[in-house]
Amino acid sequence: MKEGTEIITEWAHINIQKLLRDRCHDILVKALNILKGLTSFFTEVIGTPDFKSIPSNKYIPLFLLKFYFSNEYIETKEIVDFLEMPVESILIIGTKLLTDATTDEHAELNLTSINFDSIDPDNPVHEEFLCKTLTCFDEILKNTTVNLWTLQKQDDKQTHAAQNLKLQMQSLQTINATSATAFAIDKATEHEALANSQQLSSILRISNLEKIAKKQEQKTNELRKELKTKRTQKNLKESHPIGSVASPEISTLNKNKTKAKQRVIDLSSDDPDEAPIQNIDLAISPPHLRRAAKKPQRGKYTQSQDKKKQCNGKQPNQELTIRHTQFHTTSNRHKRA
Repeated sequence: MKEGTEIITEWAHINIQKLLRDRCHDILVKALNILKGLTSFFTEVIGTPDFKSIPSNKYIPLFLLKFYFSNEYIETKEIVDFLEMPVESILIIGTKLLTDATTDEHAELNLTSINFDSIDPDNPVHEEFLCKTLTCFDEILKNTTVNLWTLQKQDDKQTHAAQNLKLQMQSLQTINATSATAFAIDKATEHEALANSQQLSSILRISNLEKIAKKQEQKTNELRKELKTKRTQKNLKESHPIGSVASPEISTLNKNKTKAKQRVIDLSSDDPDEAPIQNIDLAISPPHLRRAAKKPQRGKYTQSQDKKKQCNGKQPNQELTIRHTQFHTTSNRHKRA
């Protein structure tokens, strides 16, 4: 496993270097074409500089490339970091592209033959040519590589941030919707619990009211029975005075008899001695006793018949008095009943 891991690591390193070299090669192909164009343009505008260390004018782009990556005039650290290759490798690849060198050794010889001793700072052509060409090349190269890549990364960050914000908003909406749903469920549960509680309370109150009504009805019945018992006892006490052994009917008859006698005496105050007492007893007696008293006995005249004859023959005023007394006695008995 260790040997296999080492082989895979070495293979990955070699292939990564190849990928990086290919990437650097593709970028330099486009960049050196721009450098060639700038060299041709400023040569015609400013003039061809006389660099004695350059074998021919076709090596001017290679001279500018080497001077550019030397960091003596412009800082190129960002470009080197972007290409992810050492400066020596970048120059060898550029030399192969600008010259006819086919191997790295041949490219290194061409680079060594070029030096910067031929640059004259006091020569305005040298200074203006190098300044404008390298400045334009640096701006174009950085804008098309580093800055573009930075903008792309910023766009990616913004896109990623926008996506994250969108996801956060969606999640927030989901959370809010979930919270609202949970709140609604809680409210519905609370209302349902309150309704159930109110229903249970109503049922309990109705049950208590029914119990109270039953108790009140029971008390009312007991009071009615008690009042009925008291009334019965009172009536018994009134109909059975202490020391009396007569029945209630006889006691009532005696009271009525006494009252009737008193009324007869009052009505016949002119001649109270002539009032027929026996007919008064008959008038206040119960119906069955009156019927029995009216039945005549064989061979004899009843006392009522004699009095009737007397009333018919001798004393009509007394008969009217008896009837009047009988009417009032019967009326009083009905009122008492």
